[in-house]
Amino acid sequence: IYELAKVKQLKFARVLPEDSLWIRGDFGLLLRAITNILINAINYSPTGATIKDRLKHDQHLLTLEISDQGPGIPAARISKLFRRFSRVDAEHQSREGSGLGLYFVDVTMKKHHGDVSVKSQLGVGTTFVISMPLERRRDNQPVEHDRRAAPKPSFWDTL
Repeated sequence: IYELAKVKQLKFARVLPEDSLWIRGDFGLLLRAITNILINAINYSPTGATIKDRLKHDQHLLTLEISDQGPGIPAARISKLFRRFSRVDAEHQSREGSGLGLYFVDVTMKKHHGDVSVKSQLGVGTTFVISMPLERRRDNQPVEHDRRAAPKPSFWDTL
């Protein structure tokens, strides 16, 4: 991502919370999903633009917003964004890609009990919003059927 952004002379503006946030999920899948959105923001952004990343939360939900200053997405295309092989043609976009990136993001968020949505304005830019539940143990809320409970050794009955 760094190399792609550097070639286009893009800047990143980040807003991050001061406290740590915990989510339960597959690190590799989540990293790839966020990377897909960031690469799209880079591909659609004009040279010298700023990509804004904002991570926020409430008591139960983590929200990541990634905004670009690209050409925006026509309203008629937004409903098709998360389908397989769907692509939005734009003047700032590279011709690479199969149209599976946002489909993958959508499937990954659903598998993590989250959601992905998009807000776009033609000529202004696009914001992708990823929402996921925060780890419930952060507030000491009980977790039904917790797989991380300490296992009891099978030899306890012999001690």
